[in-house]
Amino acid sequence: MYKLLIIDDDMMISNGIKNAIPWAQYGVEKVETAENAEKGEAIFLSFQPDLVLTDIRMPGMDGLELLKRIKKENQHTKVIILSGYDDFSYAQTALKLGAFDYVLKVADMEELLKVIRRAIIEIENERNEKEMVSKLKEQLKMSLPLLRYRYLNELVFGCIHQEQLIEKMEFIDIKLQSSYFLVGVIEIDDFTLLGSKIAEEERLLLKFRIINLIEEMIGGQGLCFETKYEEFVCIYYCKPDLTEEENKKSFINLCESINNQIFEKLSYSISVGIGNMGEGIFSIRACYEEAKRGLEHKLFTGKSSIIDIRDVEGYTSMSFKMDSETESKLISCLRVGDKKEVLKIIEVVFQNIDAQRNLGMGGFYKICIELLSIASRVLTEFDTGMEEICGKGFLYFEEVKKYKNLKDAKEWMILNFEKICNYILNTKILKSKKIVETAKNYIDERFTEEITLHKIAEFVHISPNYFSTLFSNEVGQSFLEYVTMRRIEKARKLLGEKDARVQDVGEKVGYDNPCYFSRIFKKYTGMSPLEYKERINTDN
Repeated sequence: MYKLLIIDDDMMISNGIKNAIPWAQYGVEKVETAENAEKGEAIFLSFQPDLVLTDIRMPGMDGLELLKRIKKENQHTKVIILSGYDDFSYAQTALKLGAFDYVLKVADMEELLKVIRRAIIEIENERNEKEMVSKLKEQLKMSLPLLRYRYLNELVFGCIHQEQLIEKMEFIDIKLQSSYFLVGVIEIDDFTLLGSKIAEEERLLLKFRIINLIEEMIGGQGLCFETKYEEFVCIYYCKPDLTEEENKKSFINLCESINNQIFEKLSYSISVGIGNMGEGIFSIRACYEEAKRGLEHKLFTGKSSIIDIRDVEGYTSMSFKMDSETESKLISCLRVGDKKEVLKIIEVVFQNIDAQRNLGMGGFYKICIELLSIASRVLTEFDTGMEEICGKGFLYFEEVKKYKNLKDAKEWMILNFEKICNYILNTKILKSKKIVETAKNYIDERFTEEITLHKIAEFVHISPNYFSTLFSNEVGQSFLEYVTMRRIEKARKLLGEKDARVQDVGEKVGYDNPCYFSRIFKKYTGMSPLEYKERINTDN
């Protein structure tokens, strides 16, 4: 709805226009009148009409001066000049001063309404445009955090053309207040280990609180933002009157203060990698990459570390690979479940990594994955896999990436290898018992026949040497001793029969040579078969 103010020193004209037109049909809800420009100005200031009809020639202030004052107060008010024939030059001047149009007083009401309708349409269009602009501004305001995140990420990852990026950053009022920069990459210690232990809302809130705390402490010394890798980047504005060393020291002190505050208020520690000083906005990407390389050295320095790239540049990057001897030994020890030797090998591998300090995170993860891959291959020999031992959904090549320092990674690795060794050892014990039990049943059923170590080893599908060792460990006597004892036990039962002959008994328990049978029997019982039979008969 609209408001209208009519100003004319002839009140018959003012009231005539007010009363002759059904204003509500045109969306005009309120109409006020004034008999001169001074009163008109006063009413205008309090009434704030959308539309003004004013005469040019009036006593005191004329219509042109009033027009100037109205336009100064509100540029959007539509002012329509009422003029006579002899006021045409005034009307032309009024148009130059911003009047919407002019209408001759002698014109009929229809002519006046045409101009008023056009003015109302323009007012409506301006309102719609203003509303649309307001909505766009609101949408832009809501999008600013996302745009800021996107453009600053493009600054460090180099996704778009440099000139385009400058324009986009200026559009959302991102201004870097220096020509020289230091870049720090901040990582929350143990954040990746939280995983599903905290809800997503809690995770987001934690990051929000941390970035707010960092921004508060940086203040006007720089800016901070989160990257797509759940890390925070600080761009620190170097002071031109300080040396690079002095600026670096100042930034390190700031990072230490940030770490202390985050730990004090949120009970988390952070680690920071800091690159070399860069010049110009497009040096920031290289500074970021240096800071990332520095942060990777947290692998060796541990949690709550602030690492200057200059302190790690002396370590030449090179690949690290286990030698074939270590790999073979690890496989052998795993196969027999020798936990002590397996953990010793893991310890040595980690000691070598720590001593050389020439691996980035990628190279380190490769070594860890290689170790667990060996374990996985051995487990297939026992018809099982990592998930059965370490939990459903356990993907070691993903899980290892949660660990950012050597100490935690080694503890995690040892824990997994202990589980693997325990499983293999228990499986081997059960499997060994089953093998020995099968062998004993085989012997018990066939001990009267010719039984050899090779024959029974073939029956249980393992090598003769391994079977011999396994049988001795499980039973407490050798395979041959066990067979002999079973034969002697059977011979003693047969000799107890009334009509049993020594030679026949020997043959029945697998001894074709009577002399050999007598010698073996006496060795285990302390008497010959004949003496044993006579004693039994005497006792009976």
